Amino acid sequence: MRAGVIFDDRGRETKPKPPKPRPAQPPPGQTGSPGHREVTADDLAAAVNIASVHYGVRPYDVTTETQRRRATAARSLAYAVLRQAGYSLTAIGIAFDRHHTTVMAGMRHTADNEAAVAAAYRGFLLLRSLPKEP
Repeated sequence: MRAGVIFDDRGRETKPKPPKPRPAQPPPGQTGSPGHREVTADDLAAAVNIASVHYGVRPYDVTTETQRRRATAARSLAYAVLRQAGYSLTAIGIAFDRHHTTVMAGMRHTADNEAAVAAAYRGFLLLRSLPKEP
């Protein structure tokens, strides 16, 4: 055998395939495809705080891997609030260190409770409008 030679399944000599080009990295402030913007730290904190108060859990529990029912419900509410704020599923997933399909599944749990999502979103907007501390 010669080095650098590739044989197909019938034993014929073939040329090696060129490597696939890597996709260009998105510019800073974008997460994947055009139009995606990263979740800001302030928006993430506001959504997590609103959801944790609504379900009576610690904000830490909303952002960790815990699978307690109240914590996962609060996490789902935070997903829904951020989604309503205009963030993409991918951006929300990156903020919570989860896949976007996990975010979709979590949001299905809040689909039944539109009143809670609307109230949480109003609280989120209120927190966002408060002046930042110097």
